[in-house]
Amino acid sequence: FSNPTNATLCKGIAAATIINPFVTNVAPVVVLAAVAPCLTLPANLTLTVTATDPDGRISRVEFFNHTSLLGVQWDAPFEFTWLDVPAGQHLLTAVAVDNVGARATSAPVAFSASFPAALSIDDQTVVEGNSGTIDALFTLSLSSASCHTVTVEVATFDGTAWAGSDYLAVQANFIFLPGETQKTFAVPVL
Repeated sequence: FSNPTNATLCKGIAAATIINPFVTNVAPVVVLAAVAPCLTLPANLTLTVTATDPDGRISRVEFFNHTSLLGVQWDAPFEFTWLDVPAGQHLLTAVAVDNVGARATSAPVAFSASFPAALSIDDQTVVEGNSGTIDALFTLSLSSASCHTVTVEVATFDGTAWAGSDYLAVQANFIFLPGETQKTFAVPVL
């Protein structure tokens, strides 16, 4: 329609979808791009989907973490930026919906998100003997398990005790594999 009287034309055209009930609708194809398996927080994460429909068009893509809807993208490119991803284990999927309502779900994409762990070492008190050695056992600890490999270099230094006369100097590298939170090392006290 056009040229209305006493009205403003806001939308002069309309779209219609004709559905043939004798033709089977083919579901869309949807692929959610992989993400890094371990995300260090705080962070945002952009999710990217490739979605096609062999016998129609994609009307929307829905993004999920487990069963929680994160967002919807109505037009290509089908991307969604998840702001302030929370810590924990995540399982992402994308659902593509075509113009007739057929739905397809992507393969799941799993990843873990965590804040950097705080690293600490405990204090030790050892009574020095008159012969032989005794070990001062120290524990290195991460405040929480990390999904990343954490490395740290440890070295003794002189304060009130002196290397060579009171203890044997130690210098070592420690590796915390994902999930590990404690390592121990010994300093021989003379």
